[in-house]
Amino acid sequence: MVNMVDYLLVDPGLLLNSQMSEAEWAETLRAHRLDALRSTRQMIERNLERLKSEEQAMLEAASVAGAEFSSAAVAAALECPQDETEAGCTRLSRREQFVDEQGPISWPDDTVAASFRFHDSLCQEVLYGRLALARRFQLHPRIAMCQEAAYGDHAAEIATELAHHYSCGHSKDKAIHYFRVAGERAVSRGAHN
Repeated sequence: MVNMVDYLLVDPGLLLNSQMSEAEWAETLRAHRLDALRSTRQMIERNLERLKSEEQAMLEAASVAGAEFSSAAVAAALECPQDETEAGCTRLSRREQFVDEQGPISWPDDTVAASFRFHDSLCQEVLYGRLALARRFQLHPRIAMCQEAAYGDHAAEIATELAHHYSCGHSKDKAIHYFRVAGERAVSRGAHN
């Protein structure tokens, strides 16, 4: 609903006119092709098209990092400075576009980064779906390698996440290793309960 209101307010030809009859309003909507917005996915796509290309790329990389993500993970995916990614995500959050800021997180290597969350899973899904398979194969391992290095000896704590990224990045050996570690941790936790 917020996206629909934003859409109506951003397009100057669609500003609400209290003098319009219901029929005139319906005709105005048809004239501006709002009836072509057949789904929420299309609405998300339209809102994405309004963003700068670097904001789109940042959100696409964030979709690879997950529903909740850190600016450090997105920076690793894009191979750019973390402060740039953090500033971009913060701007989007302040404009209430696609993401909300969640607060700082820290990794074992003393990396401190802002964390964010997609407004809903459909936003993340649409963004992830925009990525070519080859691009996904690039971004997933970058995130995994960054997190693996940051966690060092504590990498087992995020074994499931690392296994996912390495698997989606087509790094089979690494994926298998972290799937095993995640399985062993699950069995160990189960034995202690």
